[in-house]
Amino acid sequence: MLEIVDIAQQQNAKVIAITSPHSPLAQRCDLTLTLDTRWEDTTLYTPMTSRIAFLAIIDILATGLALKMGESVELTLRRVKESLISTK
Repeated sequence: MLEIVDIAQQQNAKVIAITSPHSPLAQRCDLTLTLDTRWEDTTLYTPMTSRIAFLAIIDILATGLALKMGESVELTLRRVKESLISTK
């Protein structure tokens, strides 16, 4: 992942990460949305709390972007949804 960040930044891309605040990834990215999951017990359970929190952040960002882009994004989203039907 860090290599990918380096490659993207070499191409002048801005890199945004959703990660824990003190990770190496957080230190390298241009913008980091942090989620502190150190209190989650992963010895017995799968890290469901953090997965749901990360998904919520992604959903909020995607919804906000779609709303900002307005009707122009509707056709694109419809095509993406239709292309994913065969993967179910």
